[in-house]
Amino acid sequence: MPQKPFFRKHDNWWVVQLRQGSKRWQHKLIKGTPPRGKDTQQDAYQLFSQLMAEGSDQHPTPTRIRMSDLLKAFLEHSAACHKASTFAWYKKFLVSFDDIYGALRPHQVTPEIVGAWLETEKGWKGCRRGAMMAIKCAVNWAFGNKKITSNPLRSLKVPPVKCRERFLTQEERRQIFESYRPSDPFRDFLFALEQTGCRPGEIASVTAAEVDLRTGVWDLVDHKTRSQTGEKRTVILTPGMIELTKKLMSLHPEGPLFRNRRGQPWDRSSIRCRFRRVRDKLKLGKDVVAYLYRHAVCTDLLEAGVGLAQTCEILGHKSTEMVMRHYSKIRNRREHLREQILKARGPERAAG
Repeated sequence: MPQKPFFRKHDNWWVVQLRQGSKRWQHKLIKGTPPRGKDTQQDAYQLFSQLMAEGSDQHPTPTRIRMSDLLKAFLEHSAACHKASTFAWYKKFLVSFDDIYGALRPHQVTPEIVGAWLETEKGWKGCRRGAMMAIKCAVNWAFGNKKITSNPLRSLKVPPVKCRERFLTQEERRQIFESYRPSDPFRDFLFALEQTGCRPGEIASVTAAEVDLRTGVWDLVDHKTRSQTGEKRTVILTPGMIELTKKLMSLHPEGPLFRNRRGQPWDRSSIRCRFRRVRDKLKLGKDVVAYLYRHAVCTDLLEAGVGLAQTCEILGHKSTEMVMRHYSKIRNRREHLREQILKARGPERAAG
């Protein structure tokens, strides 16, 4: 018979001593808070009771797998099949879940358990949705590959994506641009954001090999929607962008075109730091980030009368739904909408 659960102080786990023949080992139940783990003591004893009811002498099988086994298998699959950034995104969340609830059987992982897990990560205010998606994707994958016989998170409701309501005006964009000296290479990055409507990551990663000066485009091989479309992303360049691209190609014939003073490519962290500094300098809100340029370009195009289909093509979207839901801020530009009504109805008819 196994002993009762006890709190293991060196790693803060509730464990129970199991035995099978001459073999003995300590089985993890749940993590607790030092020094005595009283915050999870009741849960540990409940898991111990379930373990005893199921039988403690069995090795993991497809129907008796533990979450730690499931998550390990999913991360191995992700490392082999996904981009490195996608794998890192999954790993960030799933390792956290494994640390706390890895000893659970999959059928014990309810939406309530996911909620309790999220409460332990106080710093995840902005990425709770991502965490829920990660654990749900892992369980869905296990169910689809018949590693588990039922999907315990089928009823887990992931909240919808919140749209950015902040609109970056042309005057604000001008102020940000002029706050940098002409010799600062970040001006080139800002110019590209406004001229192309690209995602910041697309600009940061474009290379000379992806440039076709003859037709005046960038043909991006690695982009966000590559897995869905299977096609390159074509970015149409304005005359100013063509000249800037030529200059950067002469400076950096190999590797990313856009770089800082030290010759290092811009990455998410360095771009975020630059915007944090300019926000503080110009007294802008904390919601002013690089991605708002993409929203602003979309709205500028639609206000200028560019068709919705053409706007989607410029931004690299195959569906108009994404543009209208997340990027266009025309609904907040009331004066522009009033002007469009007057243009359509005529001043006399609009006056009644």
